[in-house]
Amino acid sequence: MLLRYQRRALIQAVAGKELHLMFPMIAELEELLEAKRLLGLELERTQKHKKQNPPSSIKIGIMIEVSSNCVVFKLYFTPCRFRFPGQQ
Repeated sequence: MLLRYQRRALIQAVAGKELHLMFPMIAELEELLEAKRLLGLELERTQKHKKQNPPSSIKIGIMIEVSSNCVVFKLYFTPCRFRFPGQQ
């Protein structure tokens, strides 16, 4: 529930502007896809209920938490704009 409120606050704060959002602690591609899906739901909800401008664009980034996933980094390139390896 906390993540919903945080995403909602970010969407409202950048109304009409560009949103850069980094999802931390991503260990699997499915986690990133789920995070993006939930962000989409909040975008829909905010637009429907608040009647405000959505972000002009959204750039998604991730922090890859499992070092071995850097070997398969290519899988993460398409669904996100920037990447950052975690500090392990």
